[in-house]
Amino acid sequence: MKTLFAFVLAVVFLVSAPTPSTAQQIQTEWLTSDQYQAYFNSQISGSGLVPTYVEADVFYGQIYYYATFQRLNGIGWATHHGLSDTSFNQRNNQYLSQGYRLVHHQRFTGAGRVVNQGVWHR
Repeated sequence: MKTLFAFVLAVVFLVSAPTPSTAQQIQTEWLTSDQYQAYFNSQISGSGLVPTYVEADVFYGQIYYYATFQRLNGIGWATHHGLSDTSFNQRNNQYLSQGYRLVHHQRFTGAGRVVNQGVWHR
């Protein structure tokens, strides 16, 4: 049932979503990690949209992600989701040393895991 729910949620979202090439801001629906990454790879990369917010929550025992992207010209950025505390701290130190600033961080505990989401801008 949860697989059907996730599939229906993704189909409804992808059919009704604004196009990244024209939108000033896009907010995703709740997507599994794989769905979120596929959406990011196919729709966001190269679109001129910049991640500004990534959040995790649990539905039906599975972690889902929600994100906001905005059109911000001339911004360098990095984003990661689903990181352990150690991986998040390593990424954060790496990006800070490269002149990025952390603009959003969420540490979430659910479904027996701790996951961190981060967005950095420069």
